[in-house]
Amino acid sequence: MPQIYNDPEKLRNFARELKDFLSFVESVEVMINGQLLSLKESWKDSQYDKFKEQFDKTMRLMLEFTETANKECKFLETKADELEEYHNQGNI
Repeated sequence: MPQIYNDPEKLRNFARELKDFLSFVESVEVMINGQLLSLKESWKDSQYDKFKEQFDKTMRLMLEFTETANKECKFLETKADELEEYHNQGNI
């Protein structure tokens, strides 16, 4: 029978830290997006449009990352629960 070598609490801690990081990133994204919109009032050349296009592209990638990472957090939490149940059955 294969052995499982992992600590469910460490999995949960990592998932919790990742969620905290994602919350921080999301709050900074909202703030910086607002600041960029304000900057448009004074940045009146074509470089703004180029920067905004690149910024939007990067934000889409960040959104994709946060969505994937949130799914992974749920997966890790589920695996931690399963692993803890396995440990509690005396299988370690």
